[in-house]
Amino acid sequence: MKPTSNTIASMECKPTVIPWDGSTTCTAHFDLKSTDTVTLNLEEVDFGGKKVWPNGPKSVTVNKQTVTLTPTNMQEDLTITIDIDDSLANYYFGKPIYKTYIDEFAGHSYLIEAKFSELNYPVSDVITVIPYNGDETDNAINHGLTLIEIGGFVRTAISSDPVGILITLGVYGVTHENDIQWILEEIIGNEHFPQEQDNNNVVGG
Repeated sequence: MKPTSNTIASMECKPTVIPWDGSTTCTAHFDLKSTDTVTLNLEEVDFGGKKVWPNGPKSVTVNKQTVTLTPTNMQEDLTITIDIDDSLANYYFGKPIYKTYIDEFAGHSYLIEAKFSELNYPVSDVITVIPYNGDETDNAINHGLTLIEIGGFVRTAISSDPVGILITLGVYGVTHENDIQWILEEIIGNEHFPQEQDNNNVVGG
């Protein structure tokens, strides 16, 4: 925890390891260290380096936007709930033609930051998203394996016959529109996660 003026703030997310299609609740804790009155307004919530509140997906909710600390109320909490769902996936990765990219959250850790007025630092914690534990039949294809299998051929074809790519993908068993879109975006070079050079294995950190 870092003190700023008369307020000490921190944040803790529970659980810190969740499957995609799960949720976590991050609790920001505030302590007043002197007989003063301080009002803090939640201004922004970032998930994995992307602003998700306010004006973000419906999967990010807060229980209140303002915390007021006084000599008679020197401790206060504010909670942020994040659902790893289709709404968050569409906002974070972009909405595909078919279904969503929710499974692409799995296998990564994400920095969650909350930024408040009257604080010159964000409060934060890190969560890790793991593969969904339910029925895996919805995962019709492994995007990474498909890229390895067909990437070389499509890279060659894309410069000479873009229209033929969809036929080629079909031959290789890629039949879902969201899989086709993801593969083409990967091959063309679009980035779905923020660019980072820190090598800390935490998206947004």
